[in-house]
Amino acid sequence: MNSKNQNFINQIFKIVKDLTKALPPMNKDGKSAKPFDIVQGVEEFINNMIDGVTIGIKNLPPYMSKVFEINRDAQKAFDDGRYSDYIMLRYKGAEIFYKSFYQELFNKQIKDDEKPYLTEVIKEIEHNLNINSGILIELNDWRIIRNDIVHEHLKVNKKKAEEAKQFFNKLYKLFEMYIKEMKKSQ
Repeated sequence: MNSKNQNFINQIFKIVKDLTKALPPMNKDGKSAKPFDIVQGVEEFINNMIDGVTIGIKNLPPYMSKVFEINRDAQKAFDDGRYSDYIMLRYKGAEIFYKSFYQELFNKQIKDDEKPYLTEVIKEIEHNLNINSGILIELNDWRIIRNDIVHEHLKVNKKKAEEAKQFFNKLYKLFEMYIKEMKKSQ
C-alpha cells in the first residue's frame, strides 16, 4: 500500500475515532468480536452526526462531508416518519462512501458516465481483498427496494425502515473488516 493510501486510511480512522463511541465490531460471521481500536461504533457514528460547525466538517474529505450530511438527513427522515426517504438517503450515503473508498484505495476512478451499482463496487472491493462477506445478495435486495421507492413510489413502514437501519449499519461495519484485511496484506 502506498503512502497516499495509508494517509487516506489514517485520515478516515481519525475522523471515525473522533466521532464515535465504542461498540463491539463484527467478524465476517456477523458476531461480536474484540473491540477494534481504530474504526469504532458505526451505529453511534451514523446516529450521532454532529453539526458541521462543531466537528469541523470543512476539514473532511469532500465525499465524507457529503456522507455525513446525507446520513444526518436520513436520520431526520426516519425521526419524521418519512421511511421511504430514509432508505433512499441511507443507500445514497453508502453508495458515495464505498465508491469513494474504492477510488481512493485502489487508485481506480469511476468515470462520470459509468455508474456501477453499489453491489458491483462492494464485489470489486471484496475481490481485491480476497474476501467474501456474504452481503451482496442482501445489498441487491435493498437496491431493488430503493429502486421501487424511486421509480414506483413505494411507501415503506417503520418496521421496514428499522430493518434497513440494521442492514446499513452492518454495511458500514464492513468497512472495518475491509481495513483489517488491508492491514493484513501490508
